[in-house]
Parts: sequence; C-alpha cells; structure tokens
Amino acid sequence: MIWQLMCTITVIHGQQYLDHRKTAATGVPHWHDAPPRIIDDLRVLHRSHNFSAAALTAAGGGARLGRTRRNVVSCAVQNPGYATIWYDDAALDAFLDEAAALDARIATAIDALRRPPFSKHFVLRTDLARLLLVHTYGGWWLDADAVCIDDPLSELEIDGCVFAWEGSVADDPSAPLNWAFACEKGHGFPLHAALLAADRIAAFSGDAEACAGERSAYCAGGHIPVLDLTGPAMLGDALQAYAGASSNRALREAAGERADDATTWARATTVKDVTVLPYCYFRSRGCPHLASADVVFFHHEFDTAWRPAFWHNHYSDEL
Repeated sequence: MIWQLMCTITVIHGQQYLDHRKTAATGVPHWHDAPPRIIDDLRVLHRSHNFSAAALTAAGGGARLGRTRRNVVSCAVQNPGYATIWYDDAALDAFLDEAAALDARIATAIDALRRPPFSKHFVLRTDLARLLLVHTYGGWWLDADAVCIDDPLSELEIDGCVFAWEGSVADDPSAPLNWAFACEKGHGFPLHAALLAADRIAAFSGDAEACAGERSAYCAGGHIPVLDLTGPAMLGDALQAYAGASSNRALREAAGERADDATTWARATTVKDVTVLPYCYFRSRGCPHLASADVVFFHHEFDTAWRPAFWHNHYSDEL
C-alpha cells in the first residue's frame, strides 16, 4: 500500500507531504511530516525545488518563490484527492543515495554528477532523480514551474506510463517532454531511460560541439548539454530504442500524424504500454490543432535558473 511505502521514504529522505484539501481550501500550502492515506500510486505528485516546503508556506520571498507557491496551490485545487511529495535539494540527494543501489551504472552516474563539471548544475541530478523516483514509487513527476490548469489528472487513464510530445511531428528532433509524466510503480521504461542517461554522463568528454553557437542557450553554463545528457532529447532516444523504431517521427506517423497536416496532430502515440499524448496537452493553451477542445492539463513556465530568460513563459489567468 502507498501508506506503507510513504512511511518508509519519509524516514529515509525527510521530504514533506502537501495536504491538498487544506491547501485548496485556504490557498496556502499545508504540509505534514507523515504521509496521507492514499492507496493509488498514480495519485501522488513528486515535485522538487531548492525552495523548502516552509518557504512555500511563508509569506513573501520574491516573485519566483511566489510563482512556485502559486503552482503548488494550483495542483491542489485541481486535484484535491491527490498528494504532493516535496523534495528540496537535500531530500532529492538523499533519495539518490538510496537509488544508487538500483544499478552500478546509476551509482557511477550519481557520483559523477556530484563532481565537476556537473556538480554546480543541479538540474542534471533532478533529471536523473525524476526517472528513478517514478520507477521506484510510481506516480507523477511534475516540475515546480508547472501550473495545473483546466482539467484534473484523474481524467487521464494511465496504463503503464503517460508522457506528452514536446513539439509537433514536424519538429526535429521529436521527443517526449520530461517535466510532466507518470508511470505505474516498477515500470521499466523510466529505468531504461535513466540507464541511457547514466551511460551518456559516463561518456561525456566535455566536447563543446553540442553547445556550439546558438546551441549554447540549451546548455547549462553554456557547455553542459542538459537536453542531450539527461533531458528530453535523451528521453526521446530512450523511447525510440524501447520501441525498436527508426525514429520517433516514424512512431508518430504510424499513429496517424502527418507533418504537413496539423489536423492530425491531436493523436496520441502508443509504444507497448507507454502512451505519449499529443503535442500541447502538457504545455499551454492556444495550440491551433487543439482549437476544437483547447483544454490542457498544465502550463509550463520554463522558470528554471539554467535556462536563459527568453525561454520563460510565465502564466497569467488571461492565457
């Protein structure tokens, strides 16, 4: 039962548990040291930030903290029957200490990420941890800079894993986004992706080609290719290998999408027991191919320290 599971990881990792119903009723995050009684793994949101749970409850703290607080409350309002587990940096690192036992390649990658040139870019550890958390405990990973809008997550039927495409089928490369996804406990795909990330971390030589020119905007510190090492590009490659496909575009075209016909872009792709929902379901409102039913689950603000400011996509109620 999730009750027994949560009690175990509370002792080990020291994370905090959000009371969704009290938070939704008051508009202020309410936290507990002990886990709630939820028996469905898929009704748990794993979220992380260097902001502590206490900071999210306190008033003030600046605009970015205020947006993060708003995001936490929004998901409680939309999903009152769920629970959020909040990991600050120390709690996430404590989880990684335990996750190192999953595989020797994972242990080697975690050790590498704690040393230069990776150590000052915590996003890499977060990227690896999200896959391992969802594999180990099940449930959702949701970045702290995502706002829950429009629909409750209970409307999604999850059989295995659910992701969403980051871009249209016309975009190259084609990959699932990694800031919002869910899997059943013990599912093999997130571990498969984590192992690919571990291999790429081990093989990284510091070659600057992946971050040359305009691509430096997609690199932490201008020289660490986050997207390729641990982010969506890596996840896309992992999905392609999991499917045994020639490309993710081929997977999408097999599901009926066509690059030259936007009316086909509202189709989901299924790879074994991994479902990838259409582009824009997890993004923001306003995508033309969803015009007939422009209802999405999240708005992503891209409000992270390693990304340049021009990526930021701050939410307002008018969006």
